[in-house]
Amino acid sequence: MKLGNNLNFKEDFKMGPHYMNELIKHINKLNEETRKSGAVGFLTNDPDHWASYGVYTIGDFQLYLEREHERNMYKNNF
Repeated sequence: MKLGNNLNFKEDFKMGPHYMNELIKHINKLNEETRKSGAVGFLTNDPDHWASYGVYTIGDFQLYLEREHERNMYKNNF
C-alpha cells in the first residue's frame, strides 16, 4: 500500500486488508449505544455499503452524516 500519493489515498486505503476496521468498530459502538438507549434504528456495519458511498474512514462517515442531516433539514423547509 503506497500512501505517498494523496491522489490515490482512498483507493490505496480501501485496498488494505483491514481498511475499514476502525469505521466498523465506530459504527458498532454507536449501534450499541443506540441499543442501550432503547432506540430501534441502527446503522449498517456492512463495509461494502459504506464503500459504495465513498465512506472509508470515521471522518468520511461523520462528514456523510452531517451532509445527510443538512440535506434532510433543507428538504423539510420546502
